[in-house]
Amino acid sequence: MTPCPICACDLTTTFFKKDGREFNVCFDCRHIFRIGMPDPVAVHAYEDMLLLRRDGAEDIRATHQRQARELASLCNLSIGRMTVANLGAPDAAFAWNAMHAGAAVAFEVTWSREAREDGIGRQIAVLTPEEFDTMIPDGFLDALRYADTLGRLPDPVATLRRQAAKLRVGGLLHVTQPNLPVLMYTLSKIEPHGAVMPMRLHCFSPLSFLRLAEAAGLTVERYYSMTAPEDGQSRYADLVDPDHAERMLRPLNGRGEEKHGPLNNYPSYTGFDAVAHLRKPPPPAPPPPDLKTRVRSLWTRPQDPGPPPDIRGDVLGVIGLLSKRSLGIPIG
Repeated sequence: MTPCPICACDLTTTFFKKDGREFNVCFDCRHIFRIGMPDPVAVHAYEDMLLLRRDGAEDIRATHQRQARELASLCNLSIGRMTVANLGAPDAAFAWNAMHAGAAVAFEVTWSREAREDGIGRQIAVLTPEEFDTMIPDGFLDALRYADTLGRLPDPVATLRRQAAKLRVGGLLHVTQPNLPVLMYTLSKIEPHGAVMPMRLHCFSPLSFLRLAEAAGLTVERYYSMTAPEDGQSRYADLVDPDHAERMLRPLNGRGEEKHGPLNNYPSYTGFDAVAHLRKPPPPAPPPPDLKTRVRSLWTRPQDPGPPPDIRGDVLGVIGLLSKRSLGIPIG
């Protein structure tokens, strides 16, 4: 029996099989995951073959720039102060467009060879995940953006833990991805819509996403589904487990978007796509000092450590990011 890669529950069973691919479902968080995880380089090599270059289109450019401004607003920053990394894209389009929208720092993190070549052409920094782990200091970024990325990671829990450390306290992790409602722990003849892509490794439900966030030490501020919720309700009508969803998803109650309707919010979530906002909380407060330490502090004059060093300029130099001036964007 293969343990769940999200919550580590040992109770999993086969959910779906097709074309030599097998997916299991977890009894606890109802996460659906592929048996036999490929190397992440192979995942992105496959995606590079299928990539249709469309980032030059005006609608994509405008969408990315609008999204960058929305991220800055969610971070309570002017866009000229925002630092953001985009994770797992097959090109460098989002970082390029975010910089042209005025972002202080925007770069890509991916295994994709296509993205690295695109970054060279655009003069946008594209880091591998290993470079991101070692070159970017913890607490440096205001925002991380995952657009259909988490479902293609062989180990999303470990990856999210490492990458979320790069966020400052209060920083935002913005996720869009395919969504499944909370389904039954059973064998199904219905193919999960998120599994149609050959390199889809994980199909998240709101519950398994909540467990992922908890494992990474993040707080779910928003979670809602969207895109054809009536179709999703019809497709999974005989597979949905409403009692398990209502009981286990109570932490998400009130954290959705009412404008998308009841099917896209607690406890249904039948839309085919999901949006999530996660925050990095402050570290837990240290325990109060014991009596001996408090007495000693009365006789010890504290030393002023001064302001922390500003490492932002050093980091920008190390990763070779371009300033607005080098992109030809007016400053001021």
